[in-house]
Amino acid sequence: LLHLLSKEKPKNRVIMELFTPASPEFLRKMGEACPGFCLEISPESHDPEVRKAIGKDYTNQGLEQTIEGALSAGCQRVDIFLLIGLTKQTPESALASIDYCDSLLGAGDRRVAPFISPLGPFLAPGSLAYEPADHYGYKLFCHTLEDHRKALEAPSWKYMMSYETKWMTRDDIANTSYEAALRLNRLKAKHGFISAELADATERRTQSAIAMLHRIDQLVEAGCGPEDERFSRIRQEV
Repeated sequence: LLHLLSKEKPKNRVIMELFTPASPEFLRKMGEACPGFCLEISPESHDPEVRKAIGKDYTNQGLEQTIEGALSAGCQRVDIFLLIGLTKQTPESALASIDYCDSLLGAGDRRVAPFISPLGPFLAPGSLAYEPADHYGYKLFCHTLEDHRKALEAPSWKYMMSYETKWMTRDDIANTSYEAALRLNRLKAKHGFISAELADATERRTQSAIAMLHRIDQLVEAGCGPEDERFSRIRQEV
């Protein structure tokens, strides 16, 4: 594929994706085939034990060498995707992934772009996490197509989620996701990857989302249904 791409010399920027670490030689071939390429890799967690539990059995050293190799090969951006709501992952482990991002961003190369988000809102039916769910520590709330359709009517993404895990409840996943987002935003500002103005705007938007989630929680706890006019007002605000 890379050999054929090098012959075509595509003018648009090509995005490659890796599922395991790659050798410097392979990354060099990527750069030769598609100069200025972007790379995506999803370690999901900084914790090798969590990664191993979800079928990604490689070390942080392998990940970091891949990032270095891609940058040396002329990669214009390395997107690193992390998730919250994984097998064996606790809230503490999820937030520790942000500490790992601190070390990645601290290297100072602005082409490195870490992201973190909750897994979902749905576990994909047919996936390993969905079918033998107990084996991977997932508790499912949605089993049928109608269950998933009804979940889409939930008042917030937390209540839409089709699962929780042995290690994190839906509340844990939601709260940890917002905390992780706030911390990562502050880190990007700290290391100069985003402007102070953008960081402030993101902080305000995230804090507003947290406050909104608490308001929705109060209505749910009071037994209000989706048809309640207070939910309608909140939808308009959102």
